[in-house]
Amino acid sequence: MDQKDVGIDKIISLYLDIRGPGSSERAWALCPFHQEKTPSFCINIKEGYFYCFGCGEHGTGINFIEKIEKVNKHEAKQILRQKLGIGYPIGIKNENEDFSKNTLNHIMDSAKQLYFYNLISTDNQNHHKSALEFLKRRGVDSSLIDAFAIGLTFTCYSKQKRLVNFLLEQKYTKKEIIDSKLVVRKKTGEKRWAFLDSFVDRLAFPIHDKEGKSCIGFIFRKWEDESNSLKHYKSIEIRLKEPGSYILSPPTEIFKKSEVLFNLDKCWSVLKEAPIKTRIIWITEGVFDVLALWRAGIKNAVALLGSSLSNNQLRLIQEITKKVIIFLDSDEIGRKKTLEIGLKFVQQGEIKCQVILFQDKDPAKELENFFGGYPKKEEQKRLFENKIIKLSFLDFIVHEAKNLSIKLQTKNDIETKKKILFFFAKYFSAIKNKVDKFYLISKAAELTKLPVSITAAVLRQKSHLNPFFFTTVDSLTATETDLDLDLRYLKIQKIILNKFYAQSRDKQNDVEWKDFISNRISEIENAIEFLLFIKKEKKIR
Repeated sequence: MDQKDVGIDKIISLYLDIRGPGSSERAWALCPFHQEKTPSFCINIKEGYFYCFGCGEHGTGINFIEKIEKVNKHEAKQILRQKLGIGYPIGIKNENEDFSKNTLNHIMDSAKQLYFYNLISTDNQNHHKSALEFLKRRGVDSSLIDAFAIGLTFTCYSKQKRLVNFLLEQKYTKKEIIDSKLVVRKKTGEKRWAFLDSFVDRLAFPIHDKEGKSCIGFIFRKWEDESNSLKHYKSIEIRLKEPGSYILSPPTEIFKKSEVLFNLDKCWSVLKEAPIKTRIIWITEGVFDVLALWRAGIKNAVALLGSSLSNNQLRLIQEITKKVIIFLDSDEIGRKKTLEIGLKFVQQGEIKCQVILFQDKDPAKELENFFGGYPKKEEQKRLFENKIIKLSFLDFIVHEAKNLSIKLQTKNDIETKKKILFFFAKYFSAIKNKVDKFYLISKAAELTKLPVSITAAVLRQKSHLNPFFFTTVDSLTATETDLDLDLRYLKIQKIILNKFYAQSRDKQNDVEWKDFISNRISEIENAIEFLLFIKKEKKIR
């Protein structure tokens, strides 16, 4: 039955005896919402609504099921599906809904159930046992498999057991199945076409919407050598671009990786009852980080679905919490990503940001070692605390600046100072709190062994380009002649500004102009002090 054939008269006839006089546009029945002997319950078939002239009840077909069964809209649709015996979501005439999105949600839910069954089923023992053994090695037991509905796609050699076959049996159309991007249509001969599963020999981790009502996509994870799968794919002209360990299901009408986070639904379920000021979200890099934290009792963690945090994802987090903990890999790439994500939170200004680093590279594996080997929780907690480095985001910036200093060289030369100051300046402009700004200035001065006034001038200059501040930190590499010219220019600027300031003293109402000139004079004095310091350093060298 096509979804357009399900009219309101068919729905109501499942519950009531529809009788005359009737017409092609209207039908009548005894109202189920109040007692009556003469039918006053009118069903407008053309417009798709009902109205009782006796008690005033009215609505659409789905509204009728909601009222009669005392359920919500989602449950009403499920009841209708069961009564009609149709295995895909029903569309209702004149119901203002996006049928394609609704269908995609149900296809994803069906795929999730099938993948889950394939993992826990013993029908294909070798395939499912190998996957379960891999999960066990990563600390994922049956309780985690159930909680996250982890599944397994089919092997490339399976003929009968394929997602496409299952979805066709569920009465979805071929177009709807292809729109899900979980199945592809490929030409296998001159006049031969095949419908094939897009993802084979991979673990499937469902991604849900924020409320957790339905599955919207998947993270597919390689768990064994893919050489056989790739040969199969090449034979049918499927080309995956750089098939790595993780692949996301392609974008659809209901799924875009920049608009959702893995495990956001469970995270929201855990936090929604708590006051927003006490809520914390852990931001991790991958699925197994979330699973490891869940096993450790931390259920308010999410995973990125890409290499960075998008503005949409930032807004989702902002709606839930005012504090985040960034918990990414501690290698160089992971720390760089931590700086990028933390900078976004600093620029946003409302969310406090903390960073946790493991002394080892991969947090997921380290968590698995802890919570897999020590049964006593207090002992686990003590060992865990000793193994991590917990920092505010400002302290993490300082931590990374120190790493940069060590990486460049141990000698405190001018070039090293320049790069360290440039590093601090990148984050200085994003920080709004004046106390935090001064904290960064003091730490930068401490690390570079420069006077605080010079450090402040450099950071402000590189963060906010200023027309009165002629020189830049590039003076660090300038010749002595260039420095003399810059000094002369700045001294002239200072003389001119002092004259302006003297003239403005007589103007009582022009306070803003006097403050403006005063600030510029102060900045130029800092610049002169900085250049004189550079000249001295160059002579020493």
